Amino acid sequence: MKFGRAAWRRGAGTRDGSSGALPAEALAVAAPRTVDLRVLLLASGGDEPSTHAWGARLEAEGVPFDRLVAGVDPLTTGTLEHRPRHGRYQAVILATDSLVRLRDGAYGSSLNAEEWVTLRSYLRAYNARQISAYATPGPAVGLQPASWAGDLGDVVAQLTDAGRAVFSDLVGDVPLSPGTYGYQTAVPDGADFTTLVYGHRDSPVVGVFAHADGREELVVTVASGPFSRHMHLLGHGMLAWATRGRHLGHHGYFLSAQIDDVLIGSTVPLGAAPIRMNADDVLATARWSQHNRVRLDFAFNGWGSVTATMGGATDLLTESLIEAAGEFNWINHTFGHLDLNNATPAEITDEITNNLTWAREHGIDVPADALVTGAHSGLDNPALATVADRCGIRWIASDASRAPQGRPLARAYLVPRHPVNIPLDVCTHEALLRQRGAAAATGVVDTLERSDVLALEATLILTHLLSNDPRPHYAHQNALVGDRLLLGLLDGVLQSFRALIRTRPVQLTLAEAGRELLRRRAWSQVIGQGAVSARDTDGAIEIVNDSARSVEVPWAGPDVHGGWVTVPAGGRQVIPNRQAQR
Repeated sequence: MKFGRAAWRRGAGTRDGSSGALPAEALAVAAPRTVDLRVLLLASGGDEPSTHAWGARLEAEGVPFDRLVAGVDPLTTGTLEHRPRHGRYQAVILATDSLVRLRDGAYGSSLNAEEWVTLRSYLRAYNARQISAYATPGPAVGLQPASWAGDLGDVVAQLTDAGRAVFSDLVGDVPLSPGTYGYQTAVPDGADFTTLVYGHRDSPVVGVFAHADGREELVVTVASGPFSRHMHLLGHGMLAWATRGRHLGHHGYFLSAQIDDVLIGSTVPLGAAPIRMNADDVLATARWSQHNRVRLDFAFNGWGSVTATMGGATDLLTESLIEAAGEFNWINHTFGHLDLNNATPAEITDEITNNLTWAREHGIDVPADALVTGAHSGLDNPALATVADRCGIRWIASDASRAPQGRPLARAYLVPRHPVNIPLDVCTHEALLRQRGAAAATGVVDTLERSDVLALEATLILTHLLSNDPRPHYAHQNALVGDRLLLGLLDGVLQSFRALIRTRPVQLTLAEAGRELLRRRAWSQVIGQGAVSARDTDGAIEIVNDSARSVEVPWAGPDVHGGWVTVPAGGRQVIPNRQAQR
């Protein structure tokens, strides 16, 4: 989703065509009353890792922002104001504190002196806060010059008491990503600098410098990129500080695990023993779910039960699943796992309805509006779209490794799921490592994968969890057999998450994940069209919808915590001053 756009530009100069800072008389009056809920991302070249990191963060949270390249896009009063007393930006993020760039063989700031005056005048006049995403320590940012610089990737930074107030979601540890470059520094005596996060020998990693002229600047002394773990942990809190907790956008921690092929066995090499869950696996999984308060979603195929009970045979797996049905969410995975790529409408209808009939006959409650097709097949088959409409199916799973973004399928919506890297034909640690070792010996995969496949997978899932990503993860039923590799994997993810984050992750069903992705997609389109605007006037928030249809708007402020507000077509939503500042 793309929320950033090139900043609104006016030819060099102020509103009347001359260049320079805000008029002195404007500063003499009380602070201007209105500012848009929008962020300015100011880069020195656009290729800085910190620019990419913040662009990714703002896009991931759905925050309206403009990206401006200093030295290329003029920075004037007209850039920062609509008109007197109406600012365009509630916060400004600088890629580096001084926006230094190598130009014409010499290093220098990408902003000229006049542009710096204009920017600082705006920040003072509108009481807007600044983030310096990567700062060189020195008096200009309230710190002593660096005593050392280098790789800080082995440092686990910590929150101060002041930092706990800003980064309220965090437990305390902030591990810096491997290869993170940064500075060793200190706060000089008498400096008005509040350390929020500190590293080795109490060196400030993140802190707030209160300038003598009243400006507030959040200073970061370590580098960050889009995939930096510390950026994932600190990014939302820094944004909330810059906007005083009142901005448009959405943020959360999401973890959903869906298990495909329940009731049927996994595909294994010819002659190998089939891998199929048993009653002990169901009981152990239910206990794990209860203990961790994590509900798993079972995507089931009823044909597996039918074949196992032919001739009057007893299937303990079916019986145990029926008994424990309330411990899990259930998803229609088609009756016989038929490849739907070339299936007829009649065949697809049978696969969908027969599975729902089997569940109903066995007392298992299954939503009729969600579907996982066998191996994600049939998504390009027009017959599936026709049948889905006829059967009232609104949410159909897809594979995020093939198509990361969701898309409509007639009146249904494809919900991408992250695959978990546990092969279908293994169920023990030994088999997993043996398979990876054999593949590495042939050069098919890197030997690094032999070290600890599950640890690498846990890191990837944790990254998704910390990145405001609502897309579910999925594995297959073999991952709950034998050593129950998936449960061990999720144990590692949850242990790491709980050591970092205070809140519990939100668990979305396939339908809920689809709704979240769909409204984010709609919000992205609305922002791109400029159909919705929001502004803060003396603390009262007004959201205006100029479009011809109602719009769900993500509001990250106190009144609707992490929620969405619906603004009618041509209407507005006002969050009063007393609520906005609560």
